Amino acid sequence: MFRNAIAFERVDPSQENALTDPRFRPSRFTLAFALALATASIAWPTLAFAQSPHAPAITEARADAGVLHVFGFNFAGRPRVTLGAATLTVISTTATRIQALVPASVVPGSYLLTVTTGGHDDNRGYDGKYDESWITIGAIGAQGPAGSPGADGATGPAGPAGATGPSGAPGAAGIPGLQGPQGVQGPVGATGATGPMGATGAMGATGATGATGATGATGATGPMGATGAAGPAGAGGILQSSAVIVSRQRVPEDNAFDVVIVEALCPAGSVLTGGSANFRGFELAESGPISGALGWVAAGRLPQRAFTTFDKVEAIAVCLRLQ
Repeated sequence: MFRNAIAFERVDPSQENALTDPRFRPSRFTLAFALALATASIAWPTLAFAQSPHAPAITEARADAGVLHVFGFNFAGRPRVTLGAATLTVISTTATRIQALVPASVVPGSYLLTVTTGGHDDNRGYDGKYDESWITIGAIGAQGPAGSPGADGATGPAGPAGATGPSGAPGAAGIPGLQGPQGVQGPVGATGATGPMGATGAMGATGATGATGATGATGATGPMGATGAAGPAGAGGILQSSAVIVSRQRVPEDNAFDVVIVEALCPAGSVLTGGSANFRGFELAESGPISGALGWVAAGRLPQRAFTTFDKVEAIAVCLRLQ
C-alpha cells in the first residue's frame, strides 16, 4: 500500500481540466499501484436524500483501494464527483460522505476534486452549487519553496511624555486630645430580704354520688295482626332490565344551531325505570324522562367552543320488561 496525502486549496472552476493539463500531469509510478486500483471492487448501497438548499463543503478526502472517500457537508441529492477531467462513478452517498470509484487509469499525482449538487436534468446536466479541493493520490509531492518574508512595517513615533504634576503639600499634624479622668466607682447596693413563702390552700371536699333511678315497667306486647290473603299467581316469565343508549355528535351542517337533542326510547312491552345523560362540549345541558312516552331525552345547548368532532350528547334509558 502507498501513503495517501491530501492538500486543500480553493481554485477557479476553469481548472476543472487539470487532469489533461501538462502542468498537473503526474509522474510515472509503479505498476503495482495501478493494478491495485484496477482490481479493487467494492459495492456500496446508494442512499437518497432530499436536495439541500446549501452549497456542498469538502472537509476531507482520501483514496483507499480504488475507492475515493469524500467527507464534508450538504452532499444531499445526487452529487456529481469529478477528479480532474474524469467523472467518477458514485457508489454511496449520504449528507456528509461520498464514496466513488477511482478509475484504473488514474496514476499517482495531484488532482482537482469537484463535488457538484443542486439539481440534475438529463438535458442540462448538473447546475447550482459545488465545492473544490486539491487531492494528492499516491506519493506526496515535494514541498514548495518558502516565500520570501515580507518587509517589516515602519515603527510609529513615540508619543510625548505627559508633564509631571506638582506634589501636594503635607497636611498639618493634629494635636491629640487630653485623656479624661477615670470616674469614681459607686457603692454596691444592699441585698434585698427574701419574702416569706405563702401557705398551701386546703383541698376541697369530694361531692356525694347521686342515687340510681328506678327501672321503668316493661310495656305489654301488642296483638299479632291477621295474615293477608295470597295474591294471584303471576304469568310465567322473569323480569329483565336493559339500557337503551343513543348518542349524537355535532356535524358541520349543525354548526349553526345551538341545540342538539337525543332521545332514547324503551322497546315495546317494557317500562321506563330511570335514565341519565352524558354531555361533552356544551355549556348548558338538560335531561329527563319524556313526558307521555317511555324514554329519556337529553338536550345540549350553547357549545363551549368552536365545532369539533368530539362534541357529543348521549341519552341513556333504563327499561324493565317481563320475558
